[in-house]
Amino acid sequence: MNAAPAKYHNPARYADVIERAAKVTYYTVEAITGPGRWSMLCEVRFAVMHVLAGLGLSPDAIGQLLKRDRTTVIHGLARAADLSVNDGDFRLLIKAIS
Repeated sequence: MNAAPAKYHNPARYADVIERAAKVTYYTVEAITGPGRWSMLCEVRFAVMHVLAGLGLSPDAIGQLLKRDRTTVIHGLARAADLSVNDGDFRLLIKAIS
């Protein structure tokens, strides 16, 4: 997937994805970007990573937004791909925050 040129990037739009995820799941933005590793919270992060990657952000840029290392984002994107195939609730979460 090719990323959009930098002039088309809208940082406020990316933050909106995290805020929508917080609103839909009742986790706070701080929890989503924080150090917690609970299973459901991680799945919310994976969905956010998936949506942000779909908007053209690189793993490095997603990592900066979520306060994660790029390798963690790459792993999260792989988990999101798996969950989106096998978990209907996860697909609904992605749709809700997109």
